[in-house]
Formats: sequence, structure tokens, C-alpha cells
Amino acid sequence: MNQYLLFPTRPKNVSKKYGVRIDVFEKNKLSYAGSWYFPIDFLFLPVNRLAVSVVISRHLSHASSNCTSDCQHGSCIKYSNREKHFCRCFSGWSGVHCNISMNCELCFSGSICIGSSKNQSICICPAYKFGPQCIIDSLCPIDTCQNNGRCVHSHMSASEKDYICICPDQFYGSKCQFSKSKVDVSLNDIKIPSYLIAYFLTLSNQSNPTNAIVIRKLTLFQQTVTFQITEPFHMMITQVNYKYYLAVLQHSPKTFISTSISPAQECILSDLLFNSTILKMPQYARFAAYYELCGKRHDLSCFVDESYFCLCTNDHHANCLKLIRYSNFQCSSKTYCENEAQCLQDHPVCPSTRICVCPKCFFGNRCQFYAKGLGSTLDEILGYEFKNKIPISRQPTTVQVSAIVTMVIFTIGIINCILSIMTFSRKSTRKAGCGLYLLASSITSLLTMVLFTLKFWFLFLSHQDLLGERNQKLIINVNCMFIETLLKMVSHLDNWFNACVAIERTLSVYQRANFDRSKMKRVAKGVIISLPIIMGCLFIPQLLNLHVFEDKTEERSWCVVTYSPRLQMYTYTLLFFHYFAPLFINLMSATFIIIATTRQRALTKSDRNIWGHFKIKFKQYKHLVISPTIIAVLTSPYLIILIVLDCNKSSNRLWFYLVGYFLSFIPAASIFITFVLPSTLYKQEFWNIIISVRKPFYRSRLNRQKF
Repeated sequence: MNQYLLFPTRPKNVSKKYGVRIDVFEKNKLSYAGSWYFPIDFLFLPVNRLAVSVVISRHLSHASSNCTSDCQHGSCIKYSNREKHFCRCFSGWSGVHCNISMNCELCFSGSICIGSSKNQSICICPAYKFGPQCIIDSLCPIDTCQNNGRCVHSHMSASEKDYICICPDQFYGSKCQFSKSKVDVSLNDIKIPSYLIAYFLTLSNQSNPTNAIVIRKLTLFQQTVTFQITEPFHMMITQVNYKYYLAVLQHSPKTFISTSISPAQECILSDLLFNSTILKMPQYARFAAYYELCGKRHDLSCFVDESYFCLCTNDHHANCLKLIRYSNFQCSSKTYCENEAQCLQDHPVCPSTRICVCPKCFFGNRCQFYAKGLGSTLDEILGYEFKNKIPISRQPTTVQVSAIVTMVIFTIGIINCILSIMTFSRKSTRKAGCGLYLLASSITSLLTMVLFTLKFWFLFLSHQDLLGERNQKLIINVNCMFIETLLKMVSHLDNWFNACVAIERTLSVYQRANFDRSKMKRVAKGVIISLPIIMGCLFIPQLLNLHVFEDKTEERSWCVVTYSPRLQMYTYTLLFFHYFAPLFINLMSATFIIIATTRQRALTKSDRNIWGHFKIKFKQYKHLVISPTIIAVLTSPYLIILIVLDCNKSSNRLWFYLVGYFLSFIPAASIFITFVLPSTLYKQEFWNIIISVRKPFYRSRLNRQKF
């Protein structure tokens, strides 16, 4: 591109230093990409011509942490081509320190105002506008870009031929007319790494083999990696955990490949195959050893040297290709990744891919999200098991089993909750506050079952394309912001309602004749109303940081919490408090009731020893111990997952995580079995309901028999 520039003042001041600064913005979102500075060295010449090449990375620049400049209304940025910093001002500000206010009213509201010249605002236009003030609509010829590509003018002049197409990730070309090759690689019997490096080799009779390197980051429980390659290739080699595997070997390039790698496809490093004498030889002198190795080792399919990749053919000859491998993939920028993550890039100078290798339990393109921000959720455990746009009948076994278990728990839970609500809806069970608490617990258990089922099926629908893009985004947001949060809240409410029952029972034993049922009933009504409000307020800090993160590389969406140490401590404190506090109250209440009633019986009746009275009372109040014990046993695996889940990518414990997750909902699904059947009073009330329901049918049958 040729561009003519004028000095700010004429004649120019030769005593000053002049330079050209190039700022680059991403056109779609107007995101700042970086700046380059080129000095004008020969000011004495009447005209200076600069021939520069700007290498633009796909990754955006960020503020520098080593800057000494005071940027009042801006960020301190390091030039991409020099060890020099400057203040990049926010829209509406200018000056060396961004302390001069500008009038940017002439710029279109959706544009960015970056400066002014001769009382004219300098505007950066969005993709759909152009012109000095970004007020002219950007129009392209019909069908300029194919495959949903976006047409934008590449210059302010906006001539008919001066446009480019911004293509979706799956397409490329001047008009987005070509499809990229898609490769799905599954890892079998290989420990899932934090990242994977792929080498794509293209062979040609007219030139030397070309080599392309792509780095892909693997996230939680990911077993399949997707690559989209512009150029056709014949061979694909993957580097996993410092080992090399032959993934693809094809004669004619295909547009879609689904393959897998396993230890049987490993290409062994030459250090493990040759002795020290051969390894000390110059590179060219080793070729004879390569051929000899393939002739002797018929079990060897490939191996990797310092600079070559060698295939052992069917005739046991060595066919070696130049393989460009970089010893250091570290990023030059140390500010790109967050939370002490390791930054890697696929090229030392001009990277096309930059990834952050996150610490445990962090993920996101910059490791800015915390995977356990809401505890262990189904999104983390099962998210990568779902296959996009695949019906449930063709989903992996883990998904199909999860669907069946979900519906079984839902069916059992709905029946239990309805029977429990019928039992505690009778006035005779609500003479004190206990009946009200158990009625509220039955309702929250019913909500838990509904939300639990909606959670799974909304997560499944988020990976389908049945309802259109807009409705699919709505499903994803509802699943994250509404269902997941409410599911946590009603689960905690259920625990606390049960704890309230235990507290009231303890008070009834402690106060004995002074126990006021009417007062406890009024207290229960107040607690049932206020407890959900308090629970909602406790979730506000998490809700403020909860949002949907779209992983465009993997074409998946995640419900995440933006990480901060304080929020992590708050979340963990909340989770453990809501689990242990109600459980402790239940167990202490049962212990106190049994011991207190045993002492009371021993004082009034001396026909047995204290141990005999204890057995009688334990048999009488065994349901008070059984209920919290069942809850503790069933929910303990989920608590163990919360503690021991170190967010490794390996799926060896996937079934354990799934079992623990589903077991945590069994208490809510079995509320009738847990609270009604062990109690003589509540069980009798339930049978009274059955009898009252059966009476009309029995009378009707007798009347029919008479006639």
C-alpha cells in the first residue's frame, strides 16, 4: 500500500526527531492489535520514502507492566518492533500523557476517536462504515463474499474494487470460497496434556516439503482436538507430552479427517534408538544409520531426529523429511497470559497461534476463568463428551448413560416429591414448625429435580443446532445464569430446611412441656420466607462474575466465573459452610435427642440399665440418625470431587466424577423415603391419605355391585 504523509508543520524543523507510528485495529470488533514505530533518519532530504513491512499477529497487544510513563487517560503500550513505550490514549483524549481532551462529536457513535488534525477528528470506522467521519454506509457488490464472509472496504476511498472479505474460521480465500481442511484427532490411552503441537507436512515434486506448525490448547476433560488447515497436507505429526505420534499419512489430501493417536503410533526419538557414537556424528553422516535401523527394526514405523522425521517403509527403508522444530515456544510477551500461566506460540517471530498453558483449574484463552467457581458442575464433567450437532442416539456412551440416569432420577424424584408434598400438606403434620419445614423441603426437592433435568437437556441442546443461532444462545445463557445458579440455591435451601427441622426437634426435647408449637410455627413461616432471600444475597458476588465464555476454537460455550483470589475463598467458604453446617446440626441434634430422652427415661424408669434405655430410644428416634446419615453418605462423593478434582485433562476418573455428581441428587430424589417412611407419625399420615383416596373408589364399587 502506498501512502503519502505530510509533516505536521511546514517547513519541517530539522532539529526535531520525526517518525511514523502505525496503529493496527481488528476491523470486526475495533480491538486494538498493536503499534509500530519507524523513525525518519534523513530529515535533510526533501522527500523521504519508507519501505516497511509490518508483521501483524492474530493476538492483541496489552498494557505493559514495565512502563515509566504517566498515562492519565490511556494505557502504556510497548511498540511491537522496538524496546520503546508510549501512551495510547482512550477515545476522546490526546497528548503525550493523554491529558488533553478532544472533541470527538464529528465521529460516528460506533467508531473510535484516536486524535485530531487541523480541527478534524481522526476516526477509526467499524466494518459497516467508512469515510473521514464514519458516517457513510459501507456497501459491497452483491455476493462479493461467499460462505457468510463479511465484506469490508480496505481503504477510505472505498472504490468498487477496494474491498476484502473477512472469512469465518472454516473458510478462506479472497472471497471465502475455499473450505479449510478439518482434522479431528482423538487421544487414546494417552495422558491428556495441557497443549498439543501438530506438524503438517505437504509433499511436492516441484519443491521441497513445506512444514506448518499449529499449537492447540486442551481444556478440561478434552479428548478430541480439532484443527482447521488452509493448505492441503499429506502427513500430520503430533507432539504430546514431548513424544511424537504419526496421526495422518495420506496420498491425496482430504477435506475432513477423523483419526486417533495411541502409544502404538509413537515415533520414537533418535536419542533412544542410537548409541552415543552415532549421536555425536554430524547430521549428514547419520543417514546410513537411519537406513540400517529400519532394516533391522521391522516393528518400527517412524522415528524423529533433531531435524528430520523418518518413515520406515513397507520395504524397511528409511524415508526422511526435513522437520522444522523449535526448541523454544515461549512467547516474547509476558503480559498476555493471566494467573501465572505459561505462554506459548507457534513461531518465534511471526506467530499465528498463541496459547496460555493454565495452572490447575484455570481455563480460557488467557487463563482468566476459574473452573471451580461454582463448585463442580456438569459443564466441567461432561462438557467435552458432547458432540456438536449429533443426536442423542449417536452420542458417546457417557452422554447416553447420563441421559438415562437423569431421567431415572427425575422420575423417582418427582414421585417422591409429590408423595412427600401430599403427606406434609395435611394439617395434622403441620401442627408445629417441623411440618412446614418439611413441606418447604419437599417443594425445593421438586424444584431441584426439575432444574437438575433441565440442566442436562439444556446442556445437550447447547451443542445442537435445532432451534437456530439466536435461540441456541438464549438456551446457553439461561442454562448458565438461571438454571445453574438456581440449582445450587435450592440444593442449599433443602439442606437448611432439614437443619431447621433438627433444631426444632432439639428445642422440643430441651423445653419439654414449655415447648410452644404455635410460636415455632410462626418462626418457621418467617424462616421459610427469609431463608431464600438470604441465600440469594449470598450468591450475588458469584452472579456478578458469572457469564458465558465462547470458545471459538472448540466451538463450545462454558458457564464460567472470572477468577479472583477473594472470590475463590468466598466460594469455597460458602460451599463448605452450606454442606457441613446443616450436616453438623442434624447429627448433633440426633445425638442430643437420643441422649437427653435416654436420661429422662432412666430417671423415671429403673427397670433397665442406661444402655437398655439407650437402645429403646435409639430405636424410637432412629429416623433422626438415618436421614442425615443417608444424606452424608450420598453427598460425600460430590464433596470429595470438589476437594480432589485437580482439573487434570485425563478422563480416567470421568465415571467417578459422573457417579459422584448424580449421587449428590439422590437425597432430593428420595425425600419421601428418607423422611416419611422412617417416621411412624408421618408414615401413618401417608396411609391415612391412601385410605381417604381409596374410600370413594371403594364406595363406588359397592354401589355398582348392589345394582
